[in-house]
Amino acid sequence: IFQKYPVILIPARIIPRKNLERGIKIIASLRTTFPDILAIITGILDKNRRELIEYSQVLYKLIEDNDLEKNIVFLGQIFEELNIPHEENREIVRDLYFVSHLILILSTDEGFGLPILEAGAARTPVALTQIPVFREIAGDGVLYLPLDESVDYNANRLSKFILNKQSKSEILFKRVFSRYNWDNLWDDYLKSIFSK
Repeated sequence: IFQKYPVILIPARIIPRKNLERGIKIIASLRTTFPDILAIITGILDKNRRELIEYSQVLYKLIEDNDLEKNIVFLGQIFEELNIPHEENREIVRDLYFVSHLILILSTDEGFGLPILEAGAARTPVALTQIPVFREIAGDGVLYLPLDESVDYNANRLSKFILNKQSKSEILFKRVFSRYNWDNLWDDYLKSIFSK
């Protein structure tokens, strides 16, 4: 991992709304600028759901078609190969937030977006799709990638972001710790629920 640049963490389960196929295409486009790029997809495949197995096969085929086998890894697959218990995923992913150069989240729909808070706490730069919940959480602390823009344009934005070190991670860090600390969450959201 330390011989790769940039290391891009994709903290996402292997489900269609996480838009992993777009991430794979972006990595393929970025590889022309960064031949040693490494993307790590953290999700563990739910092998009990046929539609997710089929979706993962589409992803593996896309990786193969773009010759990205050395540039994209699935953390769950590594766990299986090395017989690492899945319970250790949380600790390993936490560490990956601190050693990655960028967090990439391309969801088409989300309920909240906890990985944004985790990235902010780690002070790791983040690139996200422009969906309302992400804007609400991250504000101006990230790079936004429009979904209606081509993959190559998204990759070009990311390339400039990485090369120019236009990290907004400090802005996101301050926002996460000022808005989403325990006291504020209690006062703004939880107190009214438990006071009734």
